[in-house]
Amino acid sequence: STIVVYTTKDCAFSARAYYTLKTMCQPTNKILLMQGSLDEWMDQGGQFETDFKPSLSLVSEADVENDSNHTNYEAVANQNIVSMDEVLNIVQSNLQEKEVDYIIIDARGAARFHGEAPEPRPGLRGGHMPGSLNVPFTNLLQHDDVTKFKSIPEMRDVFEKAGLDVHTEKNVVCSCGSGVTACVLATALMECGRDSSKTFIYDGSWLDWGS
Repeated sequence: STIVVYTTKDCAFSARAYYTLKTMCQPTNKILLMQGSLDEWMDQGGQFETDFKPSLSLVSEADVENDSNHTNYEAVANQNIVSMDEVLNIVQSNLQEKEVDYIIIDARGAARFHGEAPEPRPGLRGGHMPGSLNVPFTNLLQHDDVTKFKSIPEMRDVFEKAGLDVHTEKNVVCSCGSGVTACVLATALMECGRDSSKTFIYDGSWLDWGS
């Protein structure tokens, strides 16, 4: 069976659910992200239900063996997640002008990145991690529908204008305000053909660093 992640109109955060499943479930080729919203699906005549359906649940191996229709998704330790300590080492190396194998990209808007607009969460500092690049996540999404990514050439152009080669051999750490829209960057990089094993999420993001 295949897991399809979708969202409702005007919600740009489905990439977080998609990327979380991609990093913690196997097989990853069975996890897909739908472009467009449930609203669009319904408008185009797609079937839908309103009754309750059980979600994914924990079952025993015996239950799986006795039910040929049951899909077994094996949970694994989360992959490609970095901690504040790891990010701190990267930033310190940048400040000391040492050669590092990591590039940090930040999905927040330019005004927040440059400390010109306040953070939406009280008590957080403004600004950005030294050495990081700014790639506002909204630049990767279609202007008239944030449930859809732009074309691959357009996304590559967004990254290049921000100073990032999507095929760089360096590891790329994606950050944002709270670890949600960073997944938009990671998903876009994957769609652009980047090796996903060399892309990481700073799950704490600015909520962690800025506090």
